[in-house]
Amino acid sequence: MTRPTGFNPTEFMSSVEEMGGLSRRNRYSMSITPPKTFSVPTGKIDFLAISCLLPSKQFATTENRMYGFSKNIPYDVTYEPILVTFFNPNDWSTRKFWDEWIDYIQYPDSFNMNYYSRCTGTIEISVYDEETAELNPNNAKYTAVLQEAWPERMSAYALGYENSDHGNFEISIRYKQWFEKGTSRHSKAADAGSRNTFTTTTHGRNTSELAAAGSRTHRSGTTIPKR
Repeated sequence: MTRPTGFNPTEFMSSVEEMGGLSRRNRYSMSITPPKTFSVPTGKIDFLAISCLLPSKQFATTENRMYGFSKNIPYDVTYEPILVTFFNPNDWSTRKFWDEWIDYIQYPDSFNMNYYSRCTGTIEISVYDEETAELNPNNAKYTAVLQEAWPERMSAYALGYENSDHGNFEISIRYKQWFEKGTSRHSKAADAGSRNTFTTTTHGRNTSELAAAGSRTHRSGTTIPKR
């Protein structure tokens, strides 16, 4: 294999070490802040996010043509939804939580849509280096804040007599915008409110360890306003 001219493996490794090494995909945590007026069944709720995506950014463009040549001119930033995969515990609390959030957006008894401002929350995805023992967002190297987040889609849940694997399902999350926490775009809205927050972490472990151990969090109950 021919290396690019001037490539020096020793210099490359030295440069990577100076930057703290290469990041690991399994060093992350997720914090989910649901809408203020939203409620779930009381008791323990397990949030087991076994995989997720850091959100992307993309410019929407319009084509500008002059004298036979064309160029794309950016005019707006667009945000694609992210996919999060969850383990489902035996009490089904994880799936029930998302069931209720989706039903809170459109009431299943009347089919009326709730107000948008009452249906959105905030999601933070934090990543850590290998030296960080406690995966606390305050120790994160990078945190993406998804503002005005809400569940767009919940996937089907596969069952089968021949399959004894741990069950999981996907949630597609829409949001208004995202930004890196701590930057000039980190507005008060991302941290506002005395909302209930759930946190799930991988602690650098693999999914089989997560399936065995779990990561339990608690949530205090609030009341859904009468419809």
